[in-house]
Amino acid sequence: MNDDNTSKSKLIEDNLNAGHYSVVVQNSLISIEKNLRQVIKRDLTRLESADQLKVMTHLTSKKKGIDDLTVGEIISLARETEFFKVWKKTFGKELQVFDTINLDKLVSLRNSVAHGKQSFYTREDAELMIAYQQIISKAFSLELPNIAAQENQVSQTMVDSSLSKTEVNQNIIIDSPSPKISLVQKTIQFRVWLIEVVLISTAIFLGYLLVTPYIDNFSNFIVAQIFSHVPDVSKPQPIESKAVESSQDTLKNGSLVPERVLDVSKPKAQPIEPKTDESFRDTLKDGSFGPEFVLIPGGTFQMGSNDGGSDEKPVHLVTVKSFAMGKYEVTFEEYDKFCEATGRSKPDDEGWGRGKRPVINVSWNDAKAYVQWLSEQTGKDYRLPSEAQWEYACRAGSAGKYSFGDDKSQLGNYGWYGKNSDSKTHPVGEKQPNKFGLYDMHGNVWEWLEDKWHDSYDGAPSDGSAWISGDSNFHLLRGSSWYFDDSLLRCALRYKIDSTGKSYYWGFRISKVNL
Repeated sequence: MNDDNTSKSKLIEDNLNAGHYSVVVQNSLISIEKNLRQVIKRDLTRLESADQLKVMTHLTSKKKGIDDLTVGEIISLARETEFFKVWKKTFGKELQVFDTINLDKLVSLRNSVAHGKQSFYTREDAELMIAYQQIISKAFSLELPNIAAQENQVSQTMVDSSLSKTEVNQNIIIDSPSPKISLVQKTIQFRVWLIEVVLISTAIFLGYLLVTPYIDNFSNFIVAQIFSHVPDVSKPQPIESKAVESSQDTLKNGSLVPERVLDVSKPKAQPIEPKTDESFRDTLKDGSFGPEFVLIPGGTFQMGSNDGGSDEKPVHLVTVKSFAMGKYEVTFEEYDKFCEATGRSKPDDEGWGRGKRPVINVSWNDAKAYVQWLSEQTGKDYRLPSEAQWEYACRAGSAGKYSFGDDKSQLGNYGWYGKNSDSKTHPVGEKQPNKFGLYDMHGNVWEWLEDKWHDSYDGAPSDGSAWISGDSNFHLLRGSSWYFDDSLLRCALRYKIDSTGKSYYWGFRISKVNL
């Protein structure tokens, strides 16, 4: 290993002495960009929800993935969000990584490569890039894949005209340490080691203090499970209904849809009466069936959350009439039929597959067009859900963060998100439904809603209708997607996007009124 490092160091020195500064700068930038992209991927879920959404919005507007970001874009995102604060908190104030680096200089050099100005590089530029490369790599302790093969493909036009293609391949730099900064490297390595020792020791001590008081409680719990009657939680029990003035909707067969108030004022979610085959599908003009729906009983609930941002406040009482909600998110199979019937272009599936997967890469306008077509096909009144209908349906009686309460460890049972999705959508209905019988209300894809965006709930309707007043060009999305972490899958979390925006993060679900 020492011989290998010595050989790489000699290559660096040879490049510098030969005046091949563009080779040094270019390949140091390759390493820096790869380092920073991996850091962004690793630490994205450690940001606050609002900052995660900023990153998503940037990627969507640029139609890029994280692997496509340049140094300049990464640094711009880091400045706009809390990445710098997260990094310094993680690696210790002593590192002061980005206080050591002239970020504007780094971006300037990267832009010079993009615009073909590499012939203007100086030895100072090259030495600066080597130093930046080593500082960033060591600061974030990354184990990067070998990128020699990719770097060896550097075009002759990207290096000094005096070098031949053979010379370029021989002089490539691969994460090589510079002799000029070896002391800096060793100092950083020692500090990282020291911090790790302190953290591990502290964690062991705190773990001992935390676990000891619960040993007796755990023993008592085991005994209770053996000798006490354990209720069958797989069979939800009906909750008490509060007496309120409300009307009951009548189905076409003359039966009544139950109307009741859901008591969400208590800290724990209350079970709801199980339904008996209340799902249905309408028939299209060609005799085939449309999407499957579930009847949602009317009721009253507390909308919003005091645990989220200002846009989720004030928490307010909303009364929702009975309606029907799509049992699943609209699938490619259902949306493709609409495209074929109307001559529209089919949205891209990103190579993940179509069929029963939720449709993606559709705008709010596309979703509205589908709803209108479906209404014409069936003669029924289909719509995008209002925001109040969506949150009421998602909660299904829960006052917690999620439809099943506050235990985020259960999320994997109910939805596809960053920890279990393998970075793609999945066919609808594979996870457990909530207590209303709705699937994928947490994750898989964000879902377009009818409402326009408002910065808070001040002045929001209290009757469950869509809030469509105002001049905003943004519409609401709810439910989060396959990409994000548990903090963005809360029932109350809101997100806005321009009505023309499309992404592989979002799709939609539909509702039906006038039952």
